[in-house]
Amino acid sequence: MLLETALIFLSVIGGLHLLYLYRGVPFLSHTISTWAALLMIYPPLLHSRLRKLPLPLFEKTGNDLVRSFRLFLLTSLVVFPLFLIANHYFQKRIAGLTFHPIPFDLVPALLTQLFLVSLPEEILFRGWLQGILARFVSPAKALL
Repeated sequence: MLLETALIFLSVIGGLHLLYLYRGVPFLSHTISTWAALLMIYPPLLHSRLRKLPLPLFEKTGNDLVRSFRLFLLTSLVVFPLFLIANHYFQKRIAGLTFHPIPFDLVPALLTQLFLVSLPEEILFRGWLQGILARFVSPAKALL
């Protein structure tokens, strides 16, 4: 199972590398994010389906979901203001650029980040790879 997982994972990473190498091809240049997302979503889902493996992506109970949402809000309230301050300093002082805290195309940018970056990464790494590795590594060893 570990060898199979490693081969699938290396195939996905290799495919992503090929996409990056050929990003200048006109057909790929406009759709590369979509192809990368599909490459990170479908092989893990197909493998999980064929092997009848669980894909632990979301919380199992409503209480866990509420706790995760609260943690998200708290983390966001701490991290985002600090990020905006650091980004403002970098843009103005170091790069000499104009700082725009809210881009004009905010909704398309958020949707792109959600569906073409975050969700595929969560499926590939947190759901599939971490779920399989957790079957072979005890929690005590994982902390080392």
